[in-house]
Amino acid sequence: YRTGVRCVFVQRDWGACQALRKAGRIGLRECIRDWIWSEKPIAAWDDPMPAFWDAAILLWGALDKALPREGVFRKIRARLTLLPEAIHARRITGRGLLVQLSDLVRLRVSPIGLRSAEYYDFRLYDPSYTMADRRAFAGDGFKKEIHRRLNNKAWEVLMTDKLAQTGYLEAAGLPHARVYAVATSEPRSYGTARCFTEPGPLAAFLRAGMRYPFFVKPIKGSEGRSCYSVSAYDAAKDRLVLSSGKQIRVEDFLAGLLDPTGFGFLFLEHLESHEQIRALCGPTISSVRMIVLLHDDGPELIHADWGIPSGRSPVSNFAKGDTANLIGGLDLATGRVTRVIGGTGRGRKDVDLHPISGGGMKGFTLPDWHAAVALCLRAATAFPGARWQNWDIALTSKGPLILELNSSGDVYAAQYITEKGILAGPLGPFLETYAYREDRPRPLFPPTIRR
Repeated sequence: YRTGVRCVFVQRDWGACQALRKAGRIGLRECIRDWIWSEKPIAAWDDPMPAFWDAAILLWGALDKALPREGVFRKIRARLTLLPEAIHARRITGRGLLVQLSDLVRLRVSPIGLRSAEYYDFRLYDPSYTMADRRAFAGDGFKKEIHRRLNNKAWEVLMTDKLAQTGYLEAAGLPHARVYAVATSEPRSYGTARCFTEPGPLAAFLRAGMRYPFFVKPIKGSEGRSCYSVSAYDAAKDRLVLSSGKQIRVEDFLAGLLDPTGFGFLFLEHLESHEQIRALCGPTISSVRMIVLLHDDGPELIHADWGIPSGRSPVSNFAKGDTANLIGGLDLATGRVTRVIGGTGRGRKDVDLHPISGGGMKGFTLPDWHAAVALCLRAATAFPGARWQNWDIALTSKGPLILELNSSGDVYAAQYITEKGILAGPLGPFLETYAYREDRPRPLFPPTIRR
């Protein structure tokens, strides 16, 4: 079979061979021979040991519990996590582990450099995908490459430093959440906002001077990590009341602020969701991720998805499925929800009803949709050095507001919800046309710009 020689043996699957052997009609040697030389797809070559793979899953579970979660063991655990994914893929598609391994190697050495975990997150083992389809998917590595090719590094500070970005949005007249205070290791200033470099004065400010409720997020962070929503201060108990209802001492709250990058934290105005969204999803602010390509003749919105809070997180970020939040695909023309999913990989599933309110999400039309799109496209032109832009727009009771412009952005959600590689859409040819090149003298008004 491997060399194209026509099969002359009886064609049986492993189960049939085993049944005949147990009945005494063929021996073990004939059983193995018939299975090996029967004509079959390569996906079947690792099927004769289903019990072995079941045992492998049990072994993985035991190791997962036994291994420490820090240091080098963290990477080992991450690799072990792929085994159940691979076995699950074999069971539902019939594509064997050797075939999956072939896919993994080919995608890893390709220009996109897709990782093994991303292969299973996107379910690229599905036989309906061709290799060309799989190579249109972008993971973390190529996402950074997209950012490098399309965005001028001189504009990086305005996309990663959220305090500098907020000041720029203010100067451009774009609506955003107000800054109440800044906490950094080195002094910085922002309008009338207080800046704190020591925990003592900041704790005193939280007890007397802060406006409640407020929201805390890192000046430079990603995926909604280290974010907190604080509802009130209980002076009698000297405790902060979080939006989840949990109460915590002021000093303990400040000690628990883990800065992911060393840039510090922003203390921001708490935004209230639009009443229609609040009725469906609860009080947590909901945002829309909009991916924009900035052409010479103006911005183009190529994708939008809705981060749907589930009530367990202070943010609506999907974060590659690490949160319990959901994500909804949107029709760009109307803002209507076309699909809602939760989880990734083998845990990904379509969700019709919101887990908290029980309201239907598919078919729901986001309020103020056209105003949100107009705001995003207007903001995109304020960042001409960034041709690849990922905006988070909040749908609030005051109308659409800008939460932030992200640096390299997120390609995961767009590919989860559409089940198509982002490079198969407008981004592919856009990369070829607008790949950034080193600074060089150029006309002030290039002829390619339409007026």
